[in-house]
Amino acid sequence: MFKFSVGLVLSIVILFAVEVEASDRFKEGVHYTHFPKATPTATPQLTEYFSVFCPACYNVEVNRNIIEQYIPKHITRDKVHVTFVNGTNRDGFQAIAQATALSHLYRDQLGNDLMWRIFGEIHEHRQRPQAHDIRRIVSQFNTTNHNYSELMDSFRVKALANQMSEKQREAQRLRMVTGVPTFIVNGQYRLNLQHLSQDNWAKELGDLIDYLSQKNAAADQ
Repeated sequence: MFKFSVGLVLSIVILFAVEVEASDRFKEGVHYTHFPKATPTATPQLTEYFSVFCPACYNVEVNRNIIEQYIPKHITRDKVHVTFVNGTNRDGFQAIAQATALSHLYRDQLGNDLMWRIFGEIHEHRQRPQAHDIRRIVSQFNTTNHNYSELMDSFRVKALANQMSEKQREAQRLRMVTGVPTFIVNGQYRLNLQHLSQDNWAKELGDLIDYLSQKNAAADQ
């Protein structure tokens, strides 16, 4: 005879209640936009499209530590530096993309310090860095164990940087990304940041990301 576990039943009920609450709070077309023609990710993922030259992106960076507290830990992260915000030349954009990839691949060692240093160069010191300036900043993080100046030109870092251009082109083609910062969950759900509560923005952002990360995008098509 099958025996029900009271704890299991309660867990299911609680999970269902949380899902209903989130669906009541967040509405498609208001808090988020669904792009069914975009390719869904295989696992929960948050992709952040940004530019180091964007003042709004800088504001996100200033509050990064607060925002990170509310983003669910089970979600994999991705960052794409866009090239449609003016600020440097082609080589400069490539260097920033490689620095972004480097920061992502070695996030356990670098944390967010490298990107914060680049943001600071632009928004605090009012500089417009070229490729050699980005490389100078990267070199400041070199240690005996990690020569980031060399790693910046590794195949792995360059490959990830080149993927950013492809992701940007596809996101712009689908009109998913028309400005920055833009957050995309599971490859198909764009967060409409302007409709989040201004009183508790970071927490509501995290709640919305969590809600959308549980959507089975492939099954919704």
